[in-house]
Amino acid sequence: MAIASVLVLAMVAAAGAAEAPAPMIGLAGCATTCGNVSVPYPFGIGPPRCYWPGLNLTCDASGPEPPRLLLGDGTLRVAEISLRNATVRVVRSGSAIGSGSALASDRNVSFGGGFVGHGYMLSNGNELVLSGCNLVATLVEDVVSVGRGRSGVISGCASFCSFRDKKVDSVGQATGKYCSGMACCQAPINYHSSPTGVHLRWLDAGNHTEALTFLPTYVFVAEEGWFDRRPLADELLNVKRSPSKAALEVPIVLLWAVKPGQGLPRVPRLPANATAACSGDARRVLCKSENSVCAVGNLGYTCQCQDGYYGNPYLANGCQGNAKVDLYLLQGGNNDDGVPLMNGGQVHQDVVKQCVISMSVSSHKTMDVSANVSTQLEGINASAHEGPMATIPSEMAASSLQLQEWSRRYSMEEEILMSARYPR
Repeated sequence: MAIASVLVLAMVAAAGAAEAPAPMIGLAGCATTCGNVSVPYPFGIGPPRCYWPGLNLTCDASGPEPPRLLLGDGTLRVAEISLRNATVRVVRSGSAIGSGSALASDRNVSFGGGFVGHGYMLSNGNELVLSGCNLVATLVEDVVSVGRGRSGVISGCASFCSFRDKKVDSVGQATGKYCSGMACCQAPINYHSSPTGVHLRWLDAGNHTEALTFLPTYVFVAEEGWFDRRPLADELLNVKRSPSKAALEVPIVLLWAVKPGQGLPRVPRLPANATAACSGDARRVLCKSENSVCAVGNLGYTCQCQDGYYGNPYLANGCQGNAKVDLYLLQGGNNDDGVPLMNGGQVHQDVVKQCVISMSVSSHKTMDVSANVSTQLEGINASAHEGPMATIPSEMAASSLQLQEWSRRYSMEEEILMSARYPR
């Protein structure tokens, strides 16, 4: 069976299921949106009955701008909530260490209180970014909480400048590589953590006013990949022009979980970042959908829809039937076994749009849409087989079971919505 045919079959099945009404994402009588952000239960806004304790958010509609969904003390704006990944993407404005003349000396500033104090953790899907001249920045956590003999350093990096370059408009970087250590640096955050502060140290003595005028000094804790967008990095590292307000809107990925209480037992002792299956009692209390699974970690409890289902596992009948299509096949690239698929990822955007449409059309239109998608995909397959990327084994292309297994790995709900809301 051809790849395009498998995709179309998956979309036909999904489109047939799309005639059913959209599943609820929150409790009856509770608001489930703030501005353009969906608020699925166990999160909620408004009265306590609309959210699980500790997962209440604030919808601020007081200003002239569209309503903003706020977390904790209001310094973090919520951009997206994922039930499947148990993450919240928030946006923080500005550098973590402030700005102005105070940066001329070493600084220790608090960081993380806006989310750690409200039961969230910093995901290892973030990184530390530093810009500036002859500086080192470290992201730290409480030494007492991490145990004896540990440094408390979560991440850190150093950035250098040669003042022979101070007359140029920007600091050059190697092609395809930003922040190699000259003018800026990036460092991974290798584990989920609860940071308490950011430290900034100058690597040379004396008056640092000139260095601050040569290149702005920023420290960001940001979602991995945010700073890799070349126009953004160029703007932030520009020597003579200040960045726009939008450029200083920094996304951060947080982890969340449901805390014990309300019938949920205490969290068992587990290794750091480890998870385990819930007890039967915990699952019955929290995961209300029949087609759901429950996990417990150090942060608390989470539920997910079983493979082949989508929706809200925290609600009765919240996990609905299979509505998935393998966007990885559609967008190109390698599967987990390293087998190249499609034409190096160069797939037309209109094909993606057609697949999205086919997920929501009524059944009497399904075959027309599917035929259109099939025609386009067959053309892509044909061009792929003519080029150097045509290395898909025939037995693999003929195996609908294996292709269907790949399609289970990506949820249409997650991948389409997340890529649309936060383009790379």
